[in-house]
This record gives sequence, C-alpha cells and structure tokens, in this order.
Amino acid sequence: MMLARFAHWLGFALRLYPAWSRLYRWLYHRKYKRLCPRIPQRNVEQAQEIVDRLGWAKDGASAMFDAVGSPHRFEAMATGKVPVSTKDRDCDDNACWLAHTFGLSGQRMVQVAWKRGIWMDGHFVAVTYHPTGGMIHCGNWGVRGPFETLREVVEDILGDRELVGWAMLDHELRVLANDRKMPSDKPFPIGRQ
Repeated sequence: MMLARFAHWLGFALRLYPAWSRLYRWLYHRKYKRLCPRIPQRNVEQAQEIVDRLGWAKDGASAMFDAVGSPHRFEAMATGKVPVSTKDRDCDDNACWLAHTFGLSGQRMVQVAWKRGIWMDGHFVAVTYHPTGGMIHCGNWGVRGPFETLREVVEDILGDRELVGWAMLDHELRVLANDRKMPSDKPFPIGRQ
C-alpha cells in the first residue's frame, strides 16, 4: 500500500499524469479545438444534464489507458458536432469539461484514488460552489453535496475504501494540491460561479 501511495503522489508531484494527458490531447484531440474553440458557460443543472445524457464510457488503450481528454472533444459531442463516442469518455473527461463549462474563475477537479485488490482505482469530479450555497461535486456520479471542506468531498468519493491519495487540479490540469493523507478540515477556496 505504501508503494501505491508513493506512486500516486509521485505521478502528480512530478506532473507526470497531467503531462501524459496533454500528450494524449495533442496526439488525438487537437482537431476538436477547431470544432469548438469556445466552451460556453452553463450552470450546474444544465451541465449535469449534458453529462447524464452523454453518460460514461470506459477508457481503453486508445485513451492511453486513462488520460484526461480534451474538454473541446466533450463539447463537440455535447453540441452534436461529432457523434457521441462509445469509448474514452470516463470520469476524468466529464470532470474536465465540467470545470471548463462552470467558468474559469477557479473551478477545480478533484481526483481520489483507492486500493482495489492489488490495483489502484479512482474517481475524478469537478468541484464548484453551488449558487444556493455550499461546495458540491459533479460528474458521472451526479451532483453531490453540499460540503463545507475538501476533506468532506474526498470522504464522499472514497466511501469506505482505503485512501491511496488525492489531487486537486485546475481546469488546465495544473496540479494545485496532492497528498497521500486526507486533506485538512479547513475550507478550501475554489472560486465562485
């Protein structure tokens, strides 16, 4: 377990996971930025409805096994400019698009990893403030919250599984925080809609 925690932390501390995702986007998703150069802002309900409609599709070898895809690709599918893909559209892709569509005023993505047998598993969500108050997270698990702290968000995603690590990224995949232990109970400012 210690090795899994160290590998997760190292992947974000050295920015390897974001670099891997940027390479994937450059290789396979450049064309979508020309199709949808601008991602319009939407409120939480509108954005979550689109995520629910498009659904979740497992990443495979074509997504370099779990790279974060371009939010422009997701927008192209959401607006009908390209057919909805039956693969390579999982929680990290949903979270990245949500962080973009909520506005660029500090919206975040949170990734939580846990141990599953001898493997690591995990989940990505977009985190924002809801207009009625409280921090919420959105993604292919729906809208959940409100929460007061980042720790509560991580605990909700983790459930009763054993934490390997967590990371917080901005909408451009810049790593803002990363740890192998639970976050503190202090409120974490993430921007307002």
